Amino acid sequence: MQIKDYLGDSIIGLPRTRSLVNFYINGQRENGIFPPILLSSRRGDGKTHLSRCIGQNLTLPDKKTIRSFVEVNGASLKNVGQFVDNVVNQYIMNS
Repeated sequence: MQIKDYLGDSIIGLPRTRSLVNFYINGQRENGIFPPILLSSRRGDGKTHLSRCIGQNLTLPDKKTIRSFVEVNGASLKNVGQFVDNVVNQYIMNS
């Protein structure tokens, strides 16, 4: 099975990461499931950019409509209460 390169030229380098992310996106388009991932690296290494690229490639079952996603930057949250107030209540409970 051929794995399509969903990241294109927007992500350079990181061949192993690119391959894994493309594999996960391909799997999500086939079965609707994208596994939980943790992006961990130094400031400025492109974690947010990579997560946005992933989000823009996740589709609904029709394979044309981009899924909605919520971007959460852990550095801006100080405790679980802030996560619940700023993420869970705002995005999940109101959808």
